[in-house]
Amino acid sequence: MIEHPLVKAVTLTVSTPAGHRIASRAGAMVRKTVLELGGSDPYIILADADIEILVRTCAVSRLINSG
Repeated sequence: MIEHPLVKAVTLTVSTPAGHRIASRAGAMVRKTVLELGGSDPYIILADADIEILVRTCAVSRLINSG
């Protein structure tokens, strides 16, 4: 599918090995690519953080960002 002339971009949520194969093919075809490889964005928590607010915000943001 990536090689079809009507395909302009590729976006998938896949495993790292599958992402590697897709990125290689999309790169060879010069397609815009966005891949989610099963990771999760880390939180940086500073020493002066309000833990009550932090817990609520992190929990809600993970739910919102879960697709």
